Amino acid sequence: MEGLLAGSRHAAGWLLIAGGMLAIVGAFWPPYAQWSSPLEPSLRIIHAHPIGWRCIHAGFASGTVVSTLGLALLAYALRGRTGGGHALLVAVLWSTGAVFWIANIAIRLGVTPWAAAELVRAGSLPGGYAAWRAFERLLFAAFAVLAYASVAGLGWTVLRGALAPAWTGWLLVAWGATGGFVVGANVPFVAYVPLVIVGGFLVRGG
Repeated sequence: MEGLLAGSRHAAGWLLIAGGMLAIVGAFWPPYAQWSSPLEPSLRIIHAHPIGWRCIHAGFASGTVVSTLGLALLAYALRGRTGGGHALLVAVLWSTGAVFWIANIAIRLGVTPWAAAELVRAGSLPGGYAAWRAFERLLFAAFAVLAYASVAGLGWTVLRGALAPAWTGWLLVAWGATGGFVVGANVPFVAYVPLVIVGGFLVRGG
């Protein structure tokens, strides 16, 4: 049984590394200018690079799903042990945030290209897009709150379960409590970096 749980922690580590890296690769996939451009120029860039836009969000979506599996497996590996309750709470928080994030991504992949195409075709944004954009932002805000709460909780799990050096746990607690040291709250890949860090220690065996 102990060997099974140790193997589960090891596998959870690989899933966290893989999930985090998929999201980070998605975040850095070109083009880049749409992130810093005003709305209409941003939409024109998205319209001109449909494959890049899909690749960005494929990375985020797949990374989120794989990370969710990793956190769930970690909770399983720690059940009945010190830090197990915290690991379960982290998995629930992240999974809930993942639902909001995937819904946000669905809008970005469905509604945003439509609005971009209409802007290019007609020279103006389609009616109703403002409401979709506001809803998309609300979904992202919900994800950000839950994702950084998960990071803080993961840090506490590290401390309670001695899964990595204590400085790692405190770093993650601060990372989560400050929303990725504040600026990271608006840059989604920052929420995935702690998962890669913890995954590395799990693979090494703490």
